[in-house]
Amino acid sequence: MTRRALDGQTMDSVDTGMPGGPVAVSSDGLVAVCGQGGLLLIERGAAHPVAIAQPTAACFGADRQSLGVGDAQGHFTSVETATGAAYGSIALGGAVGGVGWSALGFWVVVAGNRLFVVAPDGASILHTGEPQSAALS
Repeated sequence: MTRRALDGQTMDSVDTGMPGGPVAVSSDGLVAVCGQGGLLLIERGAAHPVAIAQPTAACFGADRQSLGVGDAQGHFTSVETATGAAYGSIALGGAVGGVGWSALGFWVVVAGNRLFVVAPDGASILHTGEPQSAALS
């Protein structure tokens, strides 16, 4: 659902056909919805399914052309938004809880209790952060 910022008036809504979950929004309004039924890309009122089961987190890359998606099985996948085709995927060993894009040009993914820096193509791990035993201060 899109609402006007000034008064909250509903401008547009799309029935996703599934309970909603985490969402990501590109700077020009493309919406990615993670849900129990899969991943949907929504643009101009039309929903387009993407073949990723049980998505748990998503984030657009530097532009709307790429989308990073994590799933409950611990996989991270880079998706081309124009076609919905995956162009890189890697197993991370734990359910993905968060995905982000760094301005430095790589994906940042939390899976299980570890932080991963993933290459832009989504096919390799550049760095792994180990869990800390002490709280940050």
